[in-house]
Amino acid sequence: MRSTSVARSIPVRLGLALAAFAAFLALAPPVPGQVYVVHQIPGNLNNSSFGWAVAGIGDANADGVPDFAIGAPSASPSGVSCCFAGQITLHSGATGAVFTTISGSVAGARLGGSLVGLGDLDGDGKGDFAAGMQFVSATLPYEVRVYSGGSGSLLYTLTGPAGSGFGSSLAPAGDVTGDGKTDLLVGAQGADAPGLPFAGQAFVHSGANGAPVWTFNGLAVGELLGFSVAGPGDLNGDLIPDLLVGAPTAVPPGAVLARGQVRAFSGATGAPLFTLNGSFDDENFGGSVARAGDVDADGVPDFVVDAPFYALLPAGTPIGRTLVYSGANNAILHTFTGVTQGCDQNPILGGEDLTGDGVLDLVIGRTCLNSLRVYSTPGWNPLATVTGPAGHQLGRSLASVGDVDADGYPDFLAGLPQQPLVGQARVYSFAGVPAGSSLYGTGCAGSGGFVPQIRALGGVPSLGNSQFALSASKTLGGAGAFLVLGVSSTAWGPVPLPFNLGILGLPACSLLASVDVLFTTAATGAGAGGGSAILPAPIPNDPVLAGGTVYCQWAIADTGVAPLPVAMTRGIQLVILP
Repeated sequence: MRSTSVARSIPVRLGLALAAFAAFLALAPPVPGQVYVVHQIPGNLNNSSFGWAVAGIGDANADGVPDFAIGAPSASPSGVSCCFAGQITLHSGATGAVFTTISGSVAGARLGGSLVGLGDLDGDGKGDFAAGMQFVSATLPYEVRVYSGGSGSLLYTLTGPAGSGFGSSLAPAGDVTGDGKTDLLVGAQGADAPGLPFAGQAFVHSGANGAPVWTFNGLAVGELLGFSVAGPGDLNGDLIPDLLVGAPTAVPPGAVLARGQVRAFSGATGAPLFTLNGSFDDENFGGSVARAGDVDADGVPDFVVDAPFYALLPAGTPIGRTLVYSGANNAILHTFTGVTQGCDQNPILGGEDLTGDGVLDLVIGRTCLNSLRVYSTPGWNPLATVTGPAGHQLGRSLASVGDVDADGYPDFLAGLPQQPLVGQARVYSFAGVPAGSSLYGTGCAGSGGFVPQIRALGGVPSLGNSQFALSASKTLGGAGAFLVLGVSSTAWGPVPLPFNLGILGLPACSLLASVDVLFTTAATGAGAGGGSAILPAPIPNDPVLAGGTVYCQWAIADTGVAPLPVAMTRGIQLVILP
């Protein structure tokens, strides 16, 4: 057991290091180099490809927390003869538990091979979603089924031609029809456009009732238009969201071999807006397309295109590249080049501020490498690489799920469909409670009734971890923020902890950690509950700190809730690891 003198040296040494690093990093937030697993969810049927597709669906079970759907297209549910009818499970964002199961009823249908959330389509206040059925048989029609997230009931079915791959790719189109409902963009890369085998097609359907809105046809044999689809937002300034469709085996003008194309279409009229061409033979430009949000802050949403078989040299080993384009003028904003073999499709997730620093981030899945890479925009700084076990196909699917753990940071979902036997999915967050550490006590609310949240960034508080940091979220934007760091949660000198601050006019708030070191900063963001603060907390590589425990709590200057002038987080107990 550590002596009191040794224990009390921990915050002093750590405090000195914190002060030095905080002064150095005062002009920029820390780089959070690791992510935390919020939920780790295994499938429940062997060889089901659980996690092949994932989607955030909003709050479907009415508990105030966004939920998500996971597809297992190779599942063989009981009651279906033979194989691969497929299955979808709806999971609570709060706990990860299943609350609805939808099983396929036709052998070989592979229900759940693609998924996308569409918001509330049926007016019950709960999130709904669409799922693809990717029939094995070339003689059976492909289907997309749209379900109520609240009841799990089927709202309507869309049918595509047999063998067309209709529904293999899905995306929310935005509200192109102006009825207040999110519409659906469906790819059918194997469709025979009139007289053109495998030219491919893409379709826009009304989210409200499934009625057809637009049809986009491939222009040449074998283009595979519709292999990827995305709704990037309004690109041409007419206030109607527009559409992106990938044709990764298209041959651009002047090329001899396939390079790939991405075509943009008006959501208002269905007319072509522009075409982007691949630059290198067989790079499969357009293998994935995705929204990026407005990363260059010019008021126009941007987008991302993947070319998974790009090679540095002709006939060289494919390493892949991912390009970020300006939605305003199609200029390339940034190119990410891979370092090893290409994958047939690299899922991309954009348009979310995952780290709470006020700028949008980008997640790129590298299925063949079992990894995810997260980048900050527009500086394009690498934030984290998340690697799964070999062969598990981490990153085969990606989806934003919202803030499922109520810490003020959006979370994201990734599938590992080849995790042995049953498959798996994981919800990740850039903010969390490190393994071995824990939250304790209760916080007190500030403006708008928001209780600020304390979390860690940058992994575990281990010796020499220069990326470790502590954050406060759901604060009053622009408010002063004070981080208390101490070696005790039971006493501060003569004052027993927790200490109710009623004597200071704060009866709802309690001091939970001894005030051995105090740091100050300011919350960014705006409005009640819209602010956040990050304080670098690099851990010195000092062996005497190993095994020590430090207690921390944030206090936020918040005069918006009379008579309380502050809001306070819970405490976090950090165990410093070797």
